[in-house]
Amino acid sequence: MSRKTKRIVGLSALLVLVALMAGLYVWHDNQVPEDVPPVSFRDPTLIRRSEADVVQVVFDRGGQVHTMRPELTEDGRRIWTWDSVDYLIDHTFTREMIVPAWNLFSDNAVEITAGLDLAEFGLDSPQVIMTATYTDGTAHTLRIGGLTADMQNYFVMLDDDPTIHLISTLAAARTMMSLEDMIYRELPPFVLSEAIYVGINQASRPEIVLAMDFDRATLEMQAPFPGRDINPFGVGESLLEPLSDFWLRHVIDIHPTDLSIYGLHEPVLEFIYMSVYGEVVHLLFGDLVEGGVAVKFADRPHVFVADAGMLDVLMDIAPLSLVLRIIALENILEIERVDIVSNTPEFNFELLVNHVDEDTISPTINGVDIAPGDFRSTYRFVIALSIDAVTASHSPQGTPEFTITYTRMDGTQNMLEFFRYDANFLTVSENGGEAWILIGWRDVDVMFRQLGMSH
Repeated sequence: MSRKTKRIVGLSALLVLVALMAGLYVWHDNQVPEDVPPVSFRDPTLIRRSEADVVQVVFDRGGQVHTMRPELTEDGRRIWTWDSVDYLIDHTFTREMIVPAWNLFSDNAVEITAGLDLAEFGLDSPQVIMTATYTDGTAHTLRIGGLTADMQNYFVMLDDDPTIHLISTLAAARTMMSLEDMIYRELPPFVLSEAIYVGINQASRPEIVLAMDFDRATLEMQAPFPGRDINPFGVGESLLEPLSDFWLRHVIDIHPTDLSIYGLHEPVLEFIYMSVYGEVVHLLFGDLVEGGVAVKFADRPHVFVADAGMLDVLMDIAPLSLVLRIIALENILEIERVDIVSNTPEFNFELLVNHVDEDTISPTINGVDIAPGDFRSTYRFVIALSIDAVTASHSPQGTPEFTITYTRMDGTQNMLEFFRYDANFLTVSENGGEAWILIGWRDVDVMFRQLGMSH
């Protein structure tokens, strides 16, 4: 046999011997000692029941015990109530809290507890002990201990099983929600088209009240400018819509005994909103706290924190920004005549509309025929007189500088009397009422100049 052949044969034998020894090693390594039980598959299901099977769930948090039970609402919905609590609860949260009572899975099984120190897993004094009772008379008790080092799971034990399981942080966190977490704090959308009442009462400023005139089906101001139609942009886009962007963050005091701590014994501002659907929101605003502002519902005890921007929207609102500033926005289609009587005779004007049909007029000013287009332009100057400022409500004295009387097609009238207030303003009384509107002389001069040029 050649040297080359011997080398090949020797190498092959060596490879076979190595393979045989490796196989023996792997075989030996996989042999299970007689005193170690074989590994078996563990079902991850800890609790799998129907929600309808649950009769009650009792929570024990360090000796603070409360019970949750199901109730059926009038519309047949199943909700979970917190015992001995009359607070308005968000039942979405109460249900989330007890989901583990009928649906719980283990992420992993850690150890058999024999010989282990349960304190290392937070199970010697569990954070939560949850006991669920079912319609068949059986029960489950879940003990929730500490958080794992990676903060992905909690250590738990179920019933008398000595195994320590891992459950997800989400599942454990559900059982740890406090009563404060479940207090209902949703605000409805504040929508202009659905509002029947809006009130803003700010300390040291006039109260603002907007209320529905159901005969006219429109929102109007009741205070401080009674009877004024609202400005939809001012009320809707500048007030209500921005408020809808905010929410109540969390409860800082579930049942305070001293509201002065939060500045709510004398609120800096109150806001009231009522909708056509019966929703009523009455909020009281206090001091700045925890990076926001203290807020409470007038009919509920809790103190919440809201974004301070909510208060910014409501504070120092100019009432004039919420109303139409035109003093008398009379529709020409409903007007028969306009009489302007001044204490200076050359400034007396009689405007007759003379409706021919729905779309045609044959107007005159002081008996002179006027082209319809020119008359409409002049009429706009007459109705364009708008509020420049306001003053304290008062009964005007003396003779008005001039009077404008609008006579409508149905015979009703609207009379505006303009009294001298000072060198810059006149004050206006509508139909003999209190005067509080101020209008600048400049706008009045422009109106009379247009009337003089029109005929």
